[in-house]
Amino acid sequence: MRTITRLALAAAAVGVVAAGGVFAAQANEQAAADEQPSLVEDFKYPDAARILAEDNVNLISGDGHILYVPCADQPVNGVGTIEIWSSDLSVGGHDNGQVCLKVVGTTGYITLSIPHVFEIRGDGHGSAQGHAGIAEVTPVSGGAVKTVPLKPNGSQQVGITQPGGSPETLVRLEIKP
Repeated sequence: MRTITRLALAAAAVGVVAAGGVFAAQANEQAAADEQPSLVEDFKYPDAARILAEDNVNLISGDGHILYVPCADQPVNGVGTIEIWSSDLSVGGHDNGQVCLKVVGTTGYITLSIPHVFEIRGDGHGSAQGHAGIAEVTPVSGGAVKTVPLKPNGSQQVGITQPGGSPETLVRLEIKP
């Protein structure tokens, strides 16, 4: 009889341990499911595929301080949008070669690709000071990247509007204080 009691107690102990392991495993699975996935910023421009398809503007990445906006926006307190002009009339929302970017910080950058750019107009109007910075352009036919200063309250000529100039692609804008 003692042997049967010992066997019954041993079987009960094994059952309790096994049941505890099942509950522990379920708790671990639930905890893993409740954890939020890792957030890694890739700086990809939101809605870039739609903008490329509709406006022929390739927005690659940025820090969120330079935004693609409709060119109809009016200046607020004399500061409006940076206007980029391309001789490729399929570029921009109105098929007129015009692209507008709004600066929403004191610094910022955007990596993009706009072909056949010939003018970059600063966002300052009237007596309001626009944002200073640089633009990087590269020849459409290939070659080295060239850096040109942005004129906060004026136009910077690039590409074919330069003496002896050739078509250029705007590849980056950076705003600096």
